[in-house]
Amino acid sequence: MTAEQYAAALPRLRRSLGVGQEEEERLRDVLEAAEEEILRYLGETVLPEYALCLLVELAGLKYLQTGGGKKSQSYTEGQLSQSESYYTPEEFREGTEALLRSLARHRKVQIRGANQR
Repeated sequence: MTAEQYAAALPRLRRSLGVGQEEEERLRDVLEAAEEEILRYLGETVLPEYALCLLVELAGLKYLQTGGGKKSQSYTEGQLSQSESYYTPEEFREGTEALLRSLARHRKVQIRGANQR
């Protein structure tokens, strides 16, 4: 991604996740991983501008996945009860696929001829 795209995506990702400057390296990592996945899916070498919003969403999903993927947490005081639930690997996979499907109409299609392998 270009420096401008990164400069636009980072604060959006930080706000959507509610994290501060201390997570800079991890946010950079998930942005780069999300970009690579989008580029592979599209068959592109440069991130198109129309994919910037999806980049932030996919990076957010990857951030949650690398942090354990806590879905919900509850705590009650009377008789002390604590409960946590986590996203499953299947839920992360389905979320990633759903986000990428929204780019399906932009994918490059290549057809190999009889002489190509």
